[in-house]
Amino acid sequence: MQNLKIIFLIIELVFFHEISFSQRETNDTSNVSHFVYVVPSSLLGNLFLNLENYWVEIGYGYRYKKSMWSIGMSAIVHSVPNSGGAFLWPGISSVHSNGFSSNFEHRRIFFGLFYSSLQLNYEYIETVRSESYEDELNQSITSNYKVFRNEIALIPRVGFVFLQRNKLSCDLNLGTGIRYIWSTNSGKKNIGANLQKETLTKKEFDSGQKFAQRLSFQFRIGYAF
Repeated sequence: MQNLKIIFLIIELVFFHEISFSQRETNDTSNVSHFVYVVPSSLLGNLFLNLENYWVEIGYGYRYKKSMWSIGMSAIVHSVPNSGGAFLWPGISSVHSNGFSSNFEHRRIFFGLFYSSLQLNYEYIETVRSESYEDELNQSITSNYKVFRNEIALIPRVGFVFLQRNKLSCDLNLGTGIRYIWSTNSGKKNIGANLQKETLTKKEFDSGQKFAQRLSFQFRIGYAF
């Protein structure tokens, strides 16, 4: 039932976007048709308040007249152990994380450099966490277990894009949308421990599912050809 809700929501939002922004395309005076880019603003990921992971995101885009399509891929390249403590908000304790993310986006340029877009994003993070529990002999044991976190998001955006053939390109955008998060764990012995919640979504990190808002700011820089 939850998966059906997600599918219907995506279809509805995509349909709304295409109907709202469909218009006759005017002749484009730019010769730019392809571009590659990196995304410095994605360095800390969207769990930066809870996990200390560092991401690298790269992408490729294609432009035809007033429409632009792009696909991006990112991965965690470095993960720092986290004790779970923080000055302003509680973190989520972790040993290390691995993960990847992919996205597909359609943009429509209206006038000058201004555009609106719709991005579909999927993210997967596998996090190793440590727990303590007592065995049948009342001995304290510490062991590790894994948490598998998935997130799918649909994000309408507005932004400005600067593209010129054979030169650096720049894209600055802001968006807000909806995401669906679900998590499972494997090997966890003490079910009542490690119940920290994600700061922004208030969802328990180790398990469960939730719809939540997704705010996004992106800065892309690359090369057009």
